[in-house]
Amino acid sequence: MLRFEHVNPERLLKLHKGKSYSFSCTLTEHNNKTPLVELISTIQGKEEVHPLKISERKKIGESVHFCFEKTLPTKDTGMFTVQFRAKVRGGKWLYTQKTEVHVDPAWIESAVIYNAFIRLFGAEKGKRAGTFDDLKAELDELKKMGVTAIYLNPIHQIGEFMRKVSSHDVIPSYFHPGSPYSIKDYKSIDPELGLDIDNEDKDPEYADPSDEFRELVHAAHERGMRVIMDLVFNHTSHDCVFQKLHPEWYLYKKNIMSLDEPFIYPEEVGTKPWGNPKNTFCPFDHGFWWEDVAQLNWEHMIPEGQNKPPHNSTKDKMYRYFKSIPKWWVRNFGIDGFRCDVAYRVPDDFWKECIAETRAIAKNTKNETLDKDTIYIAETWVDNLQGLFHAGFHAVYGEFSHKLNSATDFNGYTGYMNSTAFPINAKFLLFPENHDTPRTAEKSGLVNKSNEKARINVNKSRWVLSAASNGIPMIYNGFEVIEWKGTDLFGYGAIDWNSEIDIINYIAKINKIREHNPALINGAFLPLSAHNEDLIAIKRWTDKQTIFVVANVHATESREGLIETGIQGTFRFKDLIDGEEYHYQNSSVYVHLPAGRSHIFLLEKHKKTETKKKNVVKNKSAAKKTVTKKKTVTKKKTTVKNKAAPKKTAVKKKAPKKKVATNKKAISGKNTQKTKKTTIKKTARKKISKKAPQK
Repeated sequence: MLRFEHVNPERLLKLHKGKSYSFSCTLTEHNNKTPLVELISTIQGKEEVHPLKISERKKIGESVHFCFEKTLPTKDTGMFTVQFRAKVRGGKWLYTQKTEVHVDPAWIESAVIYNAFIRLFGAEKGKRAGTFDDLKAELDELKKMGVTAIYLNPIHQIGEFMRKVSSHDVIPSYFHPGSPYSIKDYKSIDPELGLDIDNEDKDPEYADPSDEFRELVHAAHERGMRVIMDLVFNHTSHDCVFQKLHPEWYLYKKNIMSLDEPFIYPEEVGTKPWGNPKNTFCPFDHGFWWEDVAQLNWEHMIPEGQNKPPHNSTKDKMYRYFKSIPKWWVRNFGIDGFRCDVAYRVPDDFWKECIAETRAIAKNTKNETLDKDTIYIAETWVDNLQGLFHAGFHAVYGEFSHKLNSATDFNGYTGYMNSTAFPINAKFLLFPENHDTPRTAEKSGLVNKSNEKARINVNKSRWVLSAASNGIPMIYNGFEVIEWKGTDLFGYGAIDWNSEIDIINYIAKINKIREHNPALINGAFLPLSAHNEDLIAIKRWTDKQTIFVVANVHATESREGLIETGIQGTFRFKDLIDGEEYHYQNSSVYVHLPAGRSHIFLLEKHKKTETKKKNVVKNKSAAKKTVTKKKTVTKKKTTVKNKAAPKKTAVKKKAPKKKVATNKKAISGKNTQKTKKTTIKKTARKKISKKAPQK
């Protein structure tokens, strides 16, 4: 009897173009016959059968245990399948179930995304909203920071009927722009974002918004940066054109924000307000009503009231129209990807068709995409993550930004992210803040804006964790200048680009470290305990590299803790952030970090001949002797100490004058670097302000 014991992959596998993967299986055969095993794969673009070689054979009792494997390269992107089959001579084929393999564009593996809310990004408070030209002028600065892709919140015309206004703007409410997530026309561009402010020979108001947007995309592509747009398919504005053309695409109630109120049916038109935009039902999600938008009838996740929601009689036509939207933007503007708002409230079968068809358009038509492909990222938080991955999404995002304040929250959530509940190599979008969340300082409990050092500390530590965790890090505009104010979705606002504080150079440094250390991009991930809630520690590793990351997430206080590395032997720990080196011969590492500080440790094992030279602290009895004999060792162990080293010795021992001088030099260097950067940023902003139209 022949039986499959295990197959690899056993669940959805996510790969990146150009990477190879070793497919394998194990079988048990009870008649001492060697089976023939084959892998049926579509990864090469067509169905191919690959014989597998035996990698191991072992007799266990009355049966023989076989291991087979085959390594295949990925030459193209797309959604494929693999399946194993086996038989013994004269027998029938035994098949496993097909397993999906999704091959994504190579660039997304190491991507760093910048989220630009255009209205805020280049806004001049009290004068005008931000424009595409404002962002275009800053692309070089963003690239220096390590950004490889730009994600834009919706840029379309905003609905006016039942528009929600801001409580913060002093201008009359009828001038408020409203939420960009209340879309009136999906193939339009908000003319306010498309003012031509970088051409002194033209009046800004006479610009063609499409041309201005196309220039932005082209400028990004020239710099090797991808452009990602927002798709908002769960709802439209109440005055969207389809209210008139296809009222059956919507739901209607007398009270549009009531779960108990019965739905109105099409056959009741004339006696009840079916088809009236005033009565389009609003989305209700996780306890919140979104009153300025109208729920589309996807016949999916619609809350029932006194009666069931009516059937959408032209749902197939609705599917076709909404699938046409991303294809239109790819074909006409060369868009490289899409972030999908509340993606879990739209059916998986729609997304599967939409993603496949958009990618086919990118590959097979003349367009300006950088990779002849597109990527899809799903906003989901807690709902249907597995279904969205299977539908073809390249990444999803959830509650990571709310899990950065304690080790318990972080370890629990990242452990969940990297569990078998999700595909092999699943990617999450990771960010400390975005347009839906408070700013990082507020989430960290800071209520006093004047505490600038504390605000810097929390942003620094959160970026290290976002960049070093297993996923795609994203910077929300303003995070780099420690913006205090949250996003006003319904009104005008501006980011304080003239802020005296920023972490732009720090973000650039962390991104550069990530770029040059593969373990931080595609290495295995393991959250560790530092025995302190304010110290978050993780391990990332590949076959060739091991990195430990630890961050103090407290805003104002130092923290210390003990990290169990699980590695035995004598090691050199090199901090990739400040270049310091530490030497140990123990699997436990004692860490002391000031507020907001982090270590990114690259571990390298010593050669035996080096061990004596380094005076490694091995135990308590050797600790004093080492400190006395070799002061340079004490210098390199200021923040990280061996578990065995007596704590009181490190506390009482005064730092040598040489160490103090070194610290002063380092601090001076950082201040000089920051001042230089701030001047560059301000100069760029002044240049844009000069060309802004006067109102």
